[in-house]
Amino acid sequence: MNKLTINIPEDMMQKLAEQDQPLQSLLLQAINEYLEKRSSVKTKTWELCGAFEVTNPHPSESTDETGSTNYAENLDRDLY
Repeated sequence: MNKLTINIPEDMMQKLAEQDQPLQSLLLQAINEYLEKRSSVKTKTWELCGAFEVTNPHPSESTDETGSTNYAENLDRDLY
């Protein structure tokens, strides 16, 4: 385990001292919660993935018998 030295304001230390847990476990819990929230943050693009559906895909865009499409494969043709 690594050691960490931090400066904590007195008023915050008084509030922390009133807790039932040792300071080390409180800090580890806070850091863990921060990391969990931070790592689960997804970009807007990630959130939108799969949120939209092409209701009437063009037959030439179909890549298999289920009607799935891969518009990215034909993007150059559409752009130019």
